[in-house]
Amino acid sequence: MKRMILSLFLLSLFSWSASFAQTIRGKVIDAATREALPFAHVVLLQVADSSFVSGTVAGEDGVFSLDSPVDPSLVRVSLVGYETRVMPLRAEDIRLIALMPGQRRLGEVTVQASAVVREKDRQLVYPSKEQVERSMDGLDLTSRLALPRVWVDPNTRSISMANGNLQLRINGVQASPLEVAALPPADIKRVEYHDNPGLRYGEGVDIVLDYITVKRTSGGNFGMDLNHQLNTFWMSDYIYGKYNRGRSEFSLSAYANGHRYTEAWQDRTETFHGPDGMFQRTQEGLPGRDYEMYWTTTANYNYTNGEESFLNAKLNLFYYDYPHSYSDALLRNSASTAVANLTDNSKSRNFRPSLDVYYFRKLERRQSLAFNVVGTYSTTDSRHTYQETLEGVPVTDIYTRVDGKRYSVIGEGIYEKETESGRFSAGLKHTQAYTDNVYSGSGDYTTHMTEAESYLYGQYVGTWKKWVYNVGVGVSRSYLSQADAGSYNRWYFRPRVALTYNINRALSLRYRYELRNVNPSLSELSDVEQWIDSLQIRKGNPDLSPFLFHTNAIEFHVNTAKVKTGLTLSYQYQPDIVMEETRYDAARGIFVRTYDNQRSFHRLSPEVYLNYSPLGDYLRMNISGGLNHYWSNGNHYAHTYTDPFYAISLSSDVRNFSFGLRFYKRAFLFSGETMQEMDRFSMLSVGYKIGKVRLNASFSTDFHGSARYREENRSALAPYVTDKRFGDIFPSFQLGFSYHLDFGRKYHSGNRKLYNSDNESGILDNRK
Repeated sequence: MKRMILSLFLLSLFSWSASFAQTIRGKVIDAATREALPFAHVVLLQVADSSFVSGTVAGEDGVFSLDSPVDPSLVRVSLVGYETRVMPLRAEDIRLIALMPGQRRLGEVTVQASAVVREKDRQLVYPSKEQVERSMDGLDLTSRLALPRVWVDPNTRSISMANGNLQLRINGVQASPLEVAALPPADIKRVEYHDNPGLRYGEGVDIVLDYITVKRTSGGNFGMDLNHQLNTFWMSDYIYGKYNRGRSEFSLSAYANGHRYTEAWQDRTETFHGPDGMFQRTQEGLPGRDYEMYWTTTANYNYTNGEESFLNAKLNLFYYDYPHSYSDALLRNSASTAVANLTDNSKSRNFRPSLDVYYFRKLERRQSLAFNVVGTYSTTDSRHTYQETLEGVPVTDIYTRVDGKRYSVIGEGIYEKETESGRFSAGLKHTQAYTDNVYSGSGDYTTHMTEAESYLYGQYVGTWKKWVYNVGVGVSRSYLSQADAGSYNRWYFRPRVALTYNINRALSLRYRYELRNVNPSLSELSDVEQWIDSLQIRKGNPDLSPFLFHTNAIEFHVNTAKVKTGLTLSYQYQPDIVMEETRYDAARGIFVRTYDNQRSFHRLSPEVYLNYSPLGDYLRMNISGGLNHYWSNGNHYAHTYTDPFYAISLSSDVRNFSFGLRFYKRAFLFSGETMQEMDRFSMLSVGYKIGKVRLNASFSTDFHGSARYREENRSALAPYVTDKRFGDIFPSFQLGFSYHLDFGRKYHSGNRKLYNSDNESGILDNRK
């Protein structure tokens, strides 16, 4: 009886205590901007001894929820870059918890790396206060964040990878490195690092960097970034401005990049194996001019209604002018002692305006819709002159002019639904384009192409215990017709899967697979012949078919506060791939360089990276490297090729000075029977920041002493080696000047989910 009474007493006591337990809900916001702060740590403490009771982490929208079994309690809220706040637990006080920006300092020197929060399908990188204060612009800050496999070149104002394709976005909107450079560092809340991008980011993208920023309701900014080379004419100038009024934002930017080299030439050795035997032709290049310029102007308008909707309209104007590409030479033939004079000049212009309209709408129950429509009009004027003169008498005279026009519309819609354990997304994208190219001169042709592609996809990202799974599936239809040359209509199934196992907070293992289809380019499909010289023509093939692209990869990553390192082993397989081939036309006695669906193409790529910051911004090391091994199996050839690549940078900040040492060799390209060299150089730079002004000086040199871009073809019938050289580029001495004026207060911007563009021209190139 006593035991029964004691049990009833304990049960009633537990029920009485439980009735006083409460569920605590609230939202963490920035005290200055009133915007949500994601992933803040919320902890309940006992009043008596500040001992731990319970804790949680706020979601991406700043909202948190936890149970409080003890009353009274204290609430402690902390987030990197903000002052920690401790307050009594009162419902009226924790509905909105505002944190003040701040940073804890260690004596006179702060050594602190950026904070990293791991999400299901990305990493959220939060810059530290010191990184923001030391940085001049968005590119500068990106370099200090030491993101794995990401290369920042301060001279060319670019962000890239040594091996792979990188995509940049600002609040979800795809952006250029110049637009990132225009971001004030203080406006960058975080950088979302996607090393396993989803289907909505497009095909062939290895890493996505999305800069999440705060925007202004008044004021704006103005800035310029000027870079010029001293020993020759080379420029890279960017001017931008932005103005905010209420919910609207207006911006205008202009960028000019170009060079005028006076010591450009091309050496070329060609070997021809014909029915009458083998002979060789050698071009000894004569130094001449090489001019190239392009300009871009962007007018942009944003309208943001809190976090509910976002409208973006962008007008882009792109103008490219290559008035003089000089490849004149002395031409020698092993079958003769005569020396001919070769004139080989090209010029081209392209004008491409586009209008991009985007709309985002947040729905109830953590759902959203986004729509994007892009219209593009492109005109191209390309001319090529090739003349061989022997003792003043023309023996070969080839002139080609191409006038091209292209109209395209790209439309896409995407739906997303957030759940407690994952995210579901589905999208539909359609491209419709019309291309007209008129060839005149040595050959008269007119091509009219109609191109259409539809793509429907769905994807889910979720978690189960220590596993993160990313599963997507798509269906696409490709249609292309060419006047008087037939058409094709294909349907494809496009699956994608990625499985990540988080061993612990620092170690993870991932496997990913993707299958997609690749369409031949319009230039490869064109029913056109173009003379290259007196012995060769380039010819399109309208009978080409799309092909499949399989990608497999295994990744191992280590992610700690000071060390980020990892290993990736990827394998790509493309059966029936469209690649080049060389044939001999016996009836005309010429060599034909054309395209066909070949047997297969394989690439095996081991790659390692290491990011080490032992003293924060006072010493940063960023290393990535590996090699590509290729198997190219044509219908009548088989080649292998192995190419190493690396990007090494050492950076340091001391007071207002910054120092950098970089060694860079980008992965070379290999396809079919041709290898193409890419950039490789070393650079030493020093910069000094004075308030809103930054001065920079750098010294660069190529591994060969002068810039060389080599192309090597291994054809059994007509192999060649071409060296394009620029004698007045390296060694390079550059000076840079940056200025940024910032004014106004901030507000939260909507995130754009979609971006589409059309850069196709469809013109068959007859240059060597």
